[in-house]
Amino acid sequence: MKARKVRKKGPVSTTDVKKTKSMDAVLGIELINFTDEENADKGDTQLNEPNADLFQAPLSPKSSLRSNQRQEEIRSDFATFMEANAQ
Repeated sequence: MKARKVRKKGPVSTTDVKKTKSMDAVLGIELINFTDEENADKGDTQLNEPNADLFQAPLSPKSSLRSNQRQEEIRSDFATFMEANAQ
């Protein structure tokens, strides 16, 4: 006795692909092409420096003290929060 080959019913994955639009087409997203010319037009020398965002301007002694006190207060609050969550 031969086993009958069962035909699958319902949609096939290839027909689903043909019927669907890409998400970019649905949302109306277009590609943006960036060129080096756009950066040269602005004339910002800071954008070309790799470490421009790493260093902040020097603080006055009073500003430095306030900044350090604020950081210490944040650290203390966070330590209290972590202790409360541990219990």
